[in-house]
Amino acid sequence: MTDTITDIVKIVGDNIRRLRQEKELAQTQLAESAGISANYLAQIERGEVNFSLGILAKLAEALKCPAQDIISGEEAVLIDAALAEFCEAEEIPLAIALKLAKLPNDEKRPATVAGWKALYQKVKAYV
Repeated sequence: MTDTITDIVKIVGDNIRRLRQEKELAQTQLAESAGISANYLAQIERGEVNFSLGILAKLAEALKCPAQDIISGEEAVLIDAALAEFCEAEEIPLAIALKLAKLPNDEKRPATVAGWKALYQKVKAYV
């Protein structure tokens, strides 16, 4: 592998490890869910093998996340219309808007501008 490919494979492997650990999965659990051996997963996480897009897709499915999250290392963030409207009206910077969008899960996610404003008032000291 060239140095560039080696770097990319290492970064993606690190991202897979981080996502697996965030989901509190053992290597054996993730490997089984993805249909690969635990040894192969360990090699992927250490950046030792250049694996296929098919394996990436299987790992993404097993981790219940888009493949882009594995590649980029960042979770895709949804900024809905109500949050966008609130942030624009209150002149909330994009970096703060992204943090707000990551806070609530789907069941607690505000659906209105007023809901986002109330949530922001509770957490603004922490974001």
